[in-house]
Amino acid sequence: MLSKVLILTAASLLLSACDGHYYNPNNDKNLIGTKLEDMSSLNDDAGNDINQIVVYDQTVSRIHQFNLDNMNIERSLPVLNPGIPHNVLYNLAGNYVIDFTTKHISFYDRLGRPNHNPIRFVGTPISAAFRPSLGLLVVYDSLMSVGILKVNAAGSVLQAGKVGADLGGNRTIAAGDIDDGGRLILALSDGSIVKVDLDAVLSTGVWTLTGTPIATGLTDINWLAPVRGQPNQVMVATKDKMAVIDTLAGTVIGTPTTLNGSIVWRSKGIDAHILTSNYASAGVRLYYVSGSTVLSKQLQRASGGITHSRLDQSADLLTFVTAGSYKWRSASLVDGNEPLDRMIRQWRFSDLDAQLEEKVVDGAKLALARRSVFALMENKLGWALNYDLYSGAPPVQRRGFNVPYIP
Repeated sequence: MLSKVLILTAASLLLSACDGHYYNPNNDKNLIGTKLEDMSSLNDDAGNDINQIVVYDQTVSRIHQFNLDNMNIERSLPVLNPGIPHNVLYNLAGNYVIDFTTKHISFYDRLGRPNHNPIRFVGTPISAAFRPSLGLLVVYDSLMSVGILKVNAAGSVLQAGKVGADLGGNRTIAAGDIDDGGRLILALSDGSIVKVDLDAVLSTGVWTLTGTPIATGLTDINWLAPVRGQPNQVMVATKDKMAVIDTLAGTVIGTPTTLNGSIVWRSKGIDAHILTSNYASAGVRLYYVSGSTVLSKQLQRASGGITHSRLDQSADLLTFVTAGSYKWRSASLVDGNEPLDRMIRQWRFSDLDAQLEEKVVDGAKLALARRSVFALMENKLGWALNYDLYSGAPPVQRRGFNVPYIP
């Protein structure tokens, strides 16, 4: 099953800028945290694999919670506003679910009891920085409003408030996230970095900053990510530069790194990273942070357009899912192309020795863990699979879980 063969083609990670579903650099500007999805992560906020996943199944307008140890449905939750897209977050420790849709947020505790709209959005929540171990949730919506919520270990909302994207002085939010120290860090439209006093914002209803804004010297920052394991560091990027910021010292560490080529992919899980492609030469380059320094590796092109990536420096693993071709579905930039001929490939990150290369089912939504892949098929009756990447066994499947909920 394990393959040391790395299949390389000239058609790889060159993603069209018009292919908004897989990567469009303009689509994730002004996001705090990561884009909300209809499937939760298979990692907690410390980067550890977990054995539960929550998905919104639009075929029956319900949220299902799977136990991946046996592929059983732990519970199935009805939602407000069925029939439209929903996105979800999940916290294993508290066993609570957060549901988002247009103008709406709901919390479901471990017993499935809902708390609808502890905060009301006018727009649609599109991204969130979620640190359940710290009891923090910051949500950014389609109209630039920012919701801030403090949540206890059981998923009860302790405090909630909403503010706009203008922090004064004609400075608006360009990007942001919660760092490993539990502070909300924002990049602003003037190129500065600020730290937010969340307690004061919740108390007063206005933006309150701590310390002095950090001048980065960068123009048009559009991405900010925490540096894993470094509570006083974040990485920021523009369309052509990347830098590490020391938020305690208030300085840029070293000189900003120039990105070679155009950005074709960027991800915050588990260790944040950026991929670029120089169309004048072969290969792609991966940028990441280690030891407070921006580093990069030149990679050859694994066949297909990238749809998922996962860098885990602690586990010494780099994982990609790629699509060899695409099926045109509609004129929508979001749902227009369905990835086909999907492959998952994993390398030992330290020396890029290939660890595996396997086919992944088409027509499914995927979530990656260190050793496994969960796949939810678009199927009215219900169909989900869990792949153990190293066992050599066929995926464990669960079918028919939607049957009790079909009208």
